[in-house]
Amino acid sequence: MVKRTMKKQSGQAMAEYIVVIASLVMLYNVTPVRDGVVDLENAINNKAKGYSYGISLSDYPDAESLQDLINHYPQLSAQRDKLQAQINQINSISNRMNSMAQTPLQLPSAFSPNGMPNIDLSAILRSFI
Repeated sequence: MVKRTMKKQSGQAMAEYIVVIASLVMLYNVTPVRDGVVDLENAINNKAKGYSYGISLSDYPDAESLQDLINHYPQLSAQRDKLQAQINQINSISNRMNSMAQTPLQLPSAFSPNGMPNIDLSAILRSFI
């Protein structure tokens, strides 16, 4: 007897479920509430995408200095050395340019003020004769 009542109840629950779902689908398609539901669906999707993106990001390392950061990520040491070499080269070029800019240009005595050398060709030719 118990089995018989359970079968009737499960059938009745399924019928109620189908009626409720059908009425919700019809209400969704017929009324102007649809735009609000679509906006709500888009908001939920965007929030879920943002949450999954945020979870996929790695933690930002907490470091007091560059050396602490290198210790946290040892694979960065080669890149750090390469960057430091480039920085040193740029500083060296900058220092040379600054020292050249601070010293006055001194022309050798063999040059005239217009930059042309003062060469006595006749004296050179006499030395060969």
